[in-house]
Amino acid sequence: MATVIFQILDALNLVLLFIGVYAALRATKEIVSFGHPHHETNVIKKRIFPLLCWGIILLLSGNIFHNLRHTWGSSILSFLSTIFLWLSYILFIIGLGYFWYATKEMHHISTKERWFFAGMVGLVVMWNTHLLVKIIIPVLSAVTTLGKIVLVINPILISIMFILTFAVHPRIKAGVVDSSLGYISSGVFVYFLGFMLSQFSLGKETMIILISSGILMLISSAYYWLGFVVARKKVLRIQQTLLKVPTVEEEVGKISGDINKLSKSLVTHKQPSRTRRSHRHFKK
Repeated sequence: MATVIFQILDALNLVLLFIGVYAALRATKEIVSFGHPHHETNVIKKRIFPLLCWGIILLLSGNIFHNLRHTWGSSILSFLSTIFLWLSYILFIIGLGYFWYATKEMHHISTKERWFFAGMVGLVVMWNTHLLVKIIIPVLSAVTTLGKIVLVINPILISIMFILTFAVHPRIKAGVVDSSLGYISSGVFVYFLGFMLSQFSLGKETMIILISSGILMLISSAYYWLGFVVARKKVLRIQQTLLKVPTVEEEVGKISGDINKLSKSLVTHKQPSRTRRSHRHFKK
């Protein structure tokens, strides 16, 4: 029963990631091809979203190879899954790190936010230390060399990715960037929680924890999809505002107005000719 539940959760996660990749490709295409050249935030988004788009593509690829590895038990599939997931994490780190660097002059975080950031970093470091000492090191002898490297590197990369999201929500509140990056950063946060839960269950195989981790991964993928959908809608709205692209209703109204003007002009052209004829007849 537990195996079936895990397979269903994995399949649903792949579906959501695939939909997220489709949304990411559409959003990135609109952002890169348009983007207001005189608006600094849109210039930043043009550089960030390709990185995030490739990040979610590699995340989907890594999860596909990970699920295939469970089915076929191939070490090559395990290696490919690890490489694709690491590349995904690195691209997210570069994108979020660049966002933090590029917007630091637009919005300066308050002292309260700095203390909160410092506290969260301290908690993440403490948790990773506990995870390494109490959970990861005791199970290292039972895994391969690649497994040992993965168990040590993955928490570090995902923690860095999570820490870099701290700059997103304050920037949204300050109006520096729209909510699309907020949804994506929320996806990173939920992914961090789901991953850490799965790491916490190493060697224990606690069903409730593993199912909770799978559900959190689903929520994370849904946040990614939502973020890219919102990003595309924002760009299309900006395009319509700047370029004044008429809607279908406006086009129909314009055509109707042109037809009415044309019919009125034809009527006014006909009336003077009738008047001249009537004057000629009167003179005779």
